[in-house]
Amino acid sequence: MGILAMGIMVIWGLGILFALGSQILLAFAVYFDAKSKNNSDPVMWALLTGFLGWIPAIIYLCLRGKESDRLIYCPQCGIAHRVSMPNCPQCGIMNPYAAPFVGPQVDVWKKRAKLCLIWAIVLFVLIFVLIFIFILAMVLIASSNPYIYY
Repeated sequence: MGILAMGIMVIWGLGILFALGSQILLAFAVYFDAKSKNNSDPVMWALLTGFLGWIPAIIYLCLRGKESDRLIYCPQCGIAHRVSMPNCPQCGIMNPYAAPFVGPQVDVWKKRAKLCLIWAIVLFVLIFVLIFIFILAMVLIASSNPYIYY
C-alpha cells in the first residue's frame, strides 16, 4: 500500500472521528442549553440531536425558551411579569417560581452549552476541510497516473 493511499485512509479516519465528535458535542450543547432553560426533556433533545444530527438541534432552537417567557401575576400588587424574573418589578416581592431560571448552576449550564456548540462547529468545519483535502488528493492521484484513460 502506497503512502498516498495510507494518507487517504488517515483522512477518512479523521473525518469519521470528527463527525462523531461533532455529533456528540452538539448533543451535549443541546442538553446543557435545555437544562439552563429549564426544559422538561433535556435528555430527549440530546438523544435526538446525537442520533439524528443538526435538524433536531435546529428544531430545539426554534422551540426553546418558551417556559421562561411565560407571564405570571404578582400575588401582592397584581402586575404581570415573566416567570423568570426573581422579583416583581413594581413591588419587589420575591418570586418563588423563578428559582429554576436563576442561580449559579444555570450559568454553568449556559457556559457548557456555548463551549460544546463552538467545538461542534469547529469539528464540523474541519470535516469540510478534510473533504476538500481528500478531493484534492484524488485529483492529484488521477493526474499523476499515466494509465488512467479519460
